[in-house]
Amino acid sequence: MLGKLGKLNKAIESYDKAVEIKYDYYIAWFYRGLTLIDLEGLDEAVTSYDKALEIKFDNYEVWYHRAKVLGQLEKWDEAIASCHEAIKIKLDYLEVYYYLGNILVDLGRLDEAVAAYDKAVEIKPDKYEAWDSRGYALFQLRKLKEAIQSYNKAVDLNPEYANAWYNRACAYGHLNNVDLALRDLQQAINLDAEYREMVKTDVDFDGIRDNARFMALL
Repeated sequence: MLGKLGKLNKAIESYDKAVEIKYDYYIAWFYRGLTLIDLEGLDEAVTSYDKALEIKFDNYEVWYHRAKVLGQLEKWDEAIASCHEAIKIKLDYLEVYYYLGNILVDLGRLDEAVAAYDKAVEIKPDKYEAWDSRGYALFQLRKLKEAIQSYNKAVDLNPEYANAWYNRACAYGHLNNVDLALRDLQQAINLDAEYREMVKTDVDFDGIRDNARFMALL
């Protein structure tokens, strides 16, 4: 409660007192780590998670949150290893597969990213963000038709999700399908006007940039 009220330092003091009284109180170490993230004490947060795992090694949530902090610290190999530890414990852990996919995309390990997103949508077929991210990984692999199929799922599941419309427009742009690229781009802009600025410099639309209808959108 103290953390939620913004009294983060007092919350840390409370957790410190708790583990001083009962060192093996792993939940206190875990919440101490969560609170330290809000205080931007990322390295110390990892240390708190490590303490929690010394006590309860099979807590998949701690492994997942540890992975996220390591990702923020750009310690990618350790973050990936932490994700895999979480998965060993909970094979159907949706969030960790999705996060793992995002890390792997950032590292350019695109085939592995697609495999992680495949697991995410297998666990939760209506997770539209995972379908969109899967599409993006496939797009980066230039598997454009497969990417579009993935974006189709995202748009079908959430027609208000502007990012999927925009990403699908990019794929159609690469295929020089002007009509569908402009249709999706217009919808993305309708949902979020920021995409009007993005498209001005997005190289994915260079193939249709001289089209009069494209220029009219800008």
